[in-house]
Amino acid sequence: MARVLALLITLVFAVACSEESPRRTAPPVPQSNPMADFQAEVAKDPKNADAWFHLADIYERNGMYREEIDALLKMTALTPEQGYPYFKLGTTYNRLGQFDDAIKSFQKAKRTLSKNPMLHNNLAYAYGKAGRINDEIASLSEAIKLRPSYATARFNLGMAYLKQGRKEDARREYRALLKIDEGVAQSLSKEIEKGKRT
Repeated sequence: MARVLALLITLVFAVACSEESPRRTAPPVPQSNPMADFQAEVAKDPKNADAWFHLADIYERNGMYREEIDALLKMTALTPEQGYPYFKLGTTYNRLGQFDDAIKSFQKAKRTLSKNPMLHNNLAYAYGKAGRINDEIASLSEAIKLRPSYATARFNLGMAYLKQGRKEDARREYRALLKIDEGVAQSLSKEIEKGKRT
């Protein structure tokens, strides 16, 4: 028993006197850079439509609209049957004031997204900026037909009517807006009142 006790004391002493090894820590996790990651992905596989789409989205969030357009054009070349990239292209062209390009892109998007009221509203914006008021009104009317409670489209339709001097039609949109969004209705009412003074 004395031998066992002596052996245990020796082991405890040996463990207590042993050199502590430095703690191992995990190497730092490199910070991810999604833009660089997707740029590398499309460089590796230029036919990866999903990577082009994600890269376009990152460009958009960073206000890099020309780069976004280039990425979306690459994607549409790979997947011409998809409508959403054309929708995003049209929206970006609107931002850049390239309304004819926006119209063409939205029209391509309509092949698969014809039931999307936002597409019709954004197309109407491009038509309006291009001076095509009748087309603007038709697109806004389609947006409202698809979603009758779409306050933005109703406001825009009221404004398009005012461009043509159709105040009673604008008032009709104002009355419809009162049931949907009073704030937007009041904004349209102010525009109608401005039209009376001019």
